[in-house]
Amino acid sequence: MHRIKHLSKKVLAVILSLEVITCVGLSAGILWTVWLTQQNQRLQVQAKAIATDLVGTKISKEIASTATRTKTVGKDLIEKAYVRKIAKKAENLEYVPASTDTNIGASEVYDIVQSAYSYSGGKLSRSSGTASGPNGKETYYNLNMSGVVRTMRGMGNTDAYWERKDGCKMLGNYIMVAANLSRHPRGSIVKTSLGLAIVCDTGGFASRNPTQIDVATNW
Repeated sequence: MHRIKHLSKKVLAVILSLEVITCVGLSAGILWTVWLTQQNQRLQVQAKAIATDLVGTKISKEIASTATRTKTVGKDLIEKAYVRKIAKKAENLEYVPASTDTNIGASEVYDIVQSAYSYSGGKLSRSSGTASGPNGKETYYNLNMSGVVRTMRGMGNTDAYWERKDGCKMLGNYIMVAANLSRHPRGSIVKTSLGLAIVCDTGGFASRNPTQIDVATNW
């Protein structure tokens, strides 16, 4: 009987030990689970913060990019408005530098300048020989313009020389013409039946008819 009682005490001790171990194990498991949950929450917070930062950065870049584009577009609009304004002046027409595009005739600046003025009367042509333009009599001449262009370069004009489809010889945005330099100094912008022109040359006609305009063409 004593032996049974003693064995019962040992068994109880073992059971208690197992329960303690089990409790400790459960506690450790619970603590581990809690720690993992906390770590997961912390990582989620960090991930959210990183995502927010990335999105914020992207948005900031988009805003900056949009602002840059808006500034560029605004600058272009201001420049074009200025070109239109000075190209449409009835008197003292102001010179507008040509676009740096290789094809000046296809540039927007050229279109703005030349569309700012139109003439509804008869236009000068090879067949007509003369026309009554906005400044009076118009004639045409076909000479090598290299010397004339060189003279304009000496005055600071850097616009490209080219020939328009209708045969007009061009310096930048304008038709090259000869005129009475006392009335229209070199570099002056004048109206012709074929569009706005720049005075680059003169001739003997100027003394006979001070209002005459001689248009440079390849006719």
